[in-house]
Amino acid sequence: MRLSLIITVLFVGLGGVFLALLYQKYQTSFYPGVQIDGVSIAGIPKDDVIQYFQVRQKEIDNQRITVFIQNTRTSSTAAQLGFVKKYQNAIDQAFMIGKNETLLQQISRILSLRPVPQNVHALFSINDQNAQEMLRSARLKAEIVGEEPAALLEISQNPDSVTLKSGKTGYDIDMGMTMSDLLSHLDEGNYSVQATLFTSARQLNDDEVKQGLLRAAKSFK
Repeated sequence: MRLSLIITVLFVGLGGVFLALLYQKYQTSFYPGVQIDGVSIAGIPKDDVIQYFQVRQKEIDNQRITVFIQNTRTSSTAAQLGFVKKYQNAIDQAFMIGKNETLLQQISRILSLRPVPQNVHALFSINDQNAQEMLRSARLKAEIVGEEPAALLEISQNPDSVTLKSGKTGYDIDMGMTMSDLLSHLDEGNYSVQATLFTSARQLNDDEVKQGLLRAAKSFK
């Protein structure tokens, strides 16, 4: 009887020591289930997590982003675009998960066999001016036609003569749509996007149409 009591006391004591050590460990690390951008960091000291994501940012710096326009392509690295993931903010936010809960709640987190995943997404910033410059370089390389008339009205000195010629079909980059597409893929490593184009050809104005119709009418008289 006495022996079983001693064993029970020792077991409870060892369990208490083990639990205290676990609790102390999680005061300087991340609770079970905590993730940053899908990467599990549970039980890892904060300083080690900071170092890991510093390396990750350096890898991101070397990612190549390519914009295709028809048969041309223009590339830049993420560093050249000023793309920075705000990992430190995400780390600080993830570190505080569970830290302000009651002692009982924190112990429950530590002992949970199926911790609820809590994923913190790192936000990012980009140098908008650099990104716009990349798209402008792509536009220049592709020799974008830009705004051109869909038709040309050629009027001779002869008042009965009028000629309607086919013009160039103008097109240009939709900067907003292309930029949005570019930003949506920045977390995917090396990647390519197809620039969004739109027709920019102007139509004949009212005066040109009126003049053309009048001269055309005369020529049929």
